[in-house]
Amino acid sequence: MKKILLILFLFTLSMAAETPKEGLSAILKSYQDKEIETLVKERYTEVYKAKNEQDLKKIVTFLSELANDEKFMKEFSSFFEELLKTEPKLSKQDPEYIRETETGDIAKFKAKSGRTYRLYKMKSGKWGFHL
Repeated sequence: MKKILLILFLFTLSMAAETPKEGLSAILKSYQDKEIETLVKERYTEVYKAKNEQDLKKIVTFLSELANDEKFMKEFSSFFEELLKTEPKLSKQDPEYIRETETGDIAKFKAKSGRTYRLYKMKSGKWGFHL
């Protein structure tokens, strides 16, 4: 009986796990909806480095300025929409560089232009980003 419960639990966890594309889409939506504080708290893998609320506010302000820049958002949205049409290459990160919020899994997206974007699997189950 314990084995069955364990299998069901693990299956449920795997179904709830976010895919890299879902993470990329969620990041794009957060920028578009200007939900920057939530974006930083939930998906910025280095948020733990903020020593206090003031440090956190600096990060939020920086990203909010980008989200409010029409030219940036047009290019950013276009780039992410192009990436969402591709399949990411999954790999493991060098253990030396894994942040305390990360699992070590990386999803690398590559656009037709050759530009790339990486997401990092977080211990929360979400895919996050570095600045």
